[in-house]
Amino acid sequence: MNIETETIVVISVLIGAFAVRIIYQWFTGKLRARKMEQAAAALGLKYAARGKGADAINVITGNSDDINMNAPNGIKIRISDRPIRERSGKGHRTLLDETRISLSSRFLQMPTFTITRESLFQRGLTAMFGMPGINFDSHPAFSGKYLLYCKNEEECRAFFTDAILEKFSTTRGSIVKGSGQTLLIYRFRKRIRPSNLQTALKEAFEVFDCFSVEADTQNAMQFGLR
Repeated sequence: MNIETETIVVISVLIGAFAVRIIYQWFTGKLRARKMEQAAAALGLKYAARGKGADAINVITGNSDDINMNAPNGIKIRISDRPIRERSGKGHRTLLDETRISLSSRFLQMPTFTITRESLFQRGLTAMFGMPGINFDSHPAFSGKYLLYCKNEEECRAFFTDAILEKFSTTRGSIVKGSGQTLLIYRFRKRIRPSNLQTALKEAFEVFDCFSVEADTQNAMQFGLR
């Protein structure tokens, strides 16, 4: 086999491998979309292949009042897969999707904050970029498991009462972002399996319960909701 023939063979193999990968991604994407649609229907929620945002796919929406499971009242639900992109030499490169759950309610009235799981890596980033998290000496269980970042530390310290810190310490580790009347809950670079959608929603409602003014009268009075 001469050099020219070898080059053709190598190129053909590379093109074939690329084609197989594209077909596999297309097939698995279609399969996931179908299963997510079925899971949404089983819960009484609406499904759309794409949302208004260009990046949102497998979008599930609805209201907790109509869902086929025990849930707090008056919550607007939005679940979607969002692609994660990393910079490469030629621009952005999509790696995979992560599933995000958004819960919006008038019973939420929050400052802007982000909670992530504690890790040595995150501690290193915090030290490197000078973004100190907020610790609560009175609640070592919370401060030992999570990093809390706030736009306004004074507001967050007033908002995160003993009741919220104690409740949140018992929830499963997720990234939680709050602002105003909306919570965003997800796990970094993790998709929710369609078969686990109800479980994931149940966990999201537990997080919602931590911050709902119905569960924390002190915050309700402070933020003028009662």
